[in-house]
Amino acid sequence: MRSQKPVRTHVDSQHRQANTALVKSKALAILIGLATTALAVGAAQLPGARSPQSSEPPVRVSRQELEVYSRVRSLVDWTPEEIKQSPFLYKLRAAGNDDTLPGILKRVGERAAAMIAEFRNIACDERVYSEWNVGSPIATWREMGPNESTYHFLYIIIPRPAGDPRMFTEYRTDPRGNPIDLARQTDLQLITTNFTGSWAYFNTSNQVESRFRYFGEESIRKRLCYVVGFAQTPDISRNFTTFEVGSRTAAILVQGLAWIDEESSEIVRIETWLLAPRKDIGLESQSTAVDYFPILPGGVENVLWLPKEVTVLVQYKNMFVRNTHRYSGYKLFQTHSVITR
Repeated sequence: MRSQKPVRTHVDSQHRQANTALVKSKALAILIGLATTALAVGAAQLPGARSPQSSEPPVRVSRQELEVYSRVRSLVDWTPEEIKQSPFLYKLRAAGNDDTLPGILKRVGERAAAMIAEFRNIACDERVYSEWNVGSPIATWREMGPNESTYHFLYIIIPRPAGDPRMFTEYRTDPRGNPIDLARQTDLQLITTNFTGSWAYFNTSNQVESRFRYFGEESIRKRLCYVVGFAQTPDISRNFTTFEVGSRTAAILVQGLAWIDEESSEIVRIETWLLAPRKDIGLESQSTAVDYFPILPGGVENVLWLPKEVTVLVQYKNMFVRNTHRYSGYKLFQTHSVITR
């Protein structure tokens, strides 16, 4: 039997303001990331769809989408037995009550604001290991891997003005800083990007849009962490992911877990997944795990908590994709202009 040609996809975990001079793709794109009602941030595109840079009206959650999410029971509602069965929480020391939660959210929100204020233009080396498989939806991630590819990029992170909900603009170039055309990377089936601010749900201004639950304590990399779950609230969220195919745009909401260092109130790890499968648009599942480490980039005075490894899993219709990102060599990013007569 002849194998089915895979669909090329694009996942954006933060926003859709990609610099189209640096990143160009004419294939189907799934961009998954934080968006606001004031600007479409994160979308999936088919050939002929509007450019991520194009001007467009605010994205809104439709009544039908609200109906999908209104019936969802999230991790915030888990029973003690469900918590015990969760593969994410097998080392958890359960919390006795939620009295600690307000203080945790206050401190992590303050630390997030300080992190944004301290941030400088940063660049690093990025290695992307991508695996994909087209087959039965019951295939597990462990069974993937017949098709694999690796890529090396220069990854550039630029902080946005204070108060901008998108927080960062993130670009890719080749390792020498030259613009790239991702459409020519024929083996890269899933383009995933923008993980620096995956903790945006914990920003003080965004906390009102989610429900939170304190689950207890767990150690990660010898750091004792608070484990806090969250789920976006459909009827009040102004920040959400969008999924665009042609002229159709769908709003995607998420839930997840954050491991917050008890000493520094920094987010050490965050894992997110869909608040509900979107079978109506073919998005069966999507999850992202981001591990943050304290890093002193070359040429920068302050230690910043930055992604070191990210794993994204997507099932779009009958296509399964896993992208693993590894970041290293963080340094101050500077641009130089030359004026000629």
